[in-house]
Amino acid sequence: DPANPHPEGKAPVIVDAGDMIRERAAIIVWLTERYPSDLAPNAGEKGRGPFLSWLAWYAGVMEPVAILDYLKIENEDLKATFRDLPTAIRQVEAALKDRSYLLGDSYTAADLLIAADGIRSSGQRMNRMIAQLLDFSRIRSGRASVVKSRSVPSRPSTASRTLPPTR
Repeated sequence: DPANPHPEGKAPVIVDAGDMIRERAAIIVWLTERYPSDLAPNAGEKGRGPFLSWLAWYAGVMEPVAILDYLKIENEDLKATFRDLPTAIRQVEAALKDRSYLLGDSYTAADLLIAADGIRSSGQRMNRMIAQLLDFSRIRSGRASVVKSRSVPSRPSTASRTLPPTR
């Protein structure tokens, strides 16, 4: 799409008041700062450091090893730098050993980011990790946004609108 402002023509990208935000972790930081909620600790709050660390770990470790694994690329120098997918999965599993989510008892955008990346993977261990991070029975029931949404009258669906053809 020639109108895509991303310098590499990729998605996702957000443009706000002339500022471009690209890359998933940066977009999550921008969104959670722009629209504060229980999905991320605010600057200065307990848990902010681990939250940012998980986002950086995702971009610097999880995403590269998932891509290398998908492409079946094995190289000792890459493994020494990034580790491998089983090691990355073990790190997330270790973080979830005694708690429900990466930061403890609260579901955050870090859980969403890491679980969403794993959805593209077909590995059984990855799928168990995703299931734990995306346990919607725990997530949905008590979230303030879900409780509030139950009181909002439903609107007719716009899903049946006809979209213009793509070129």
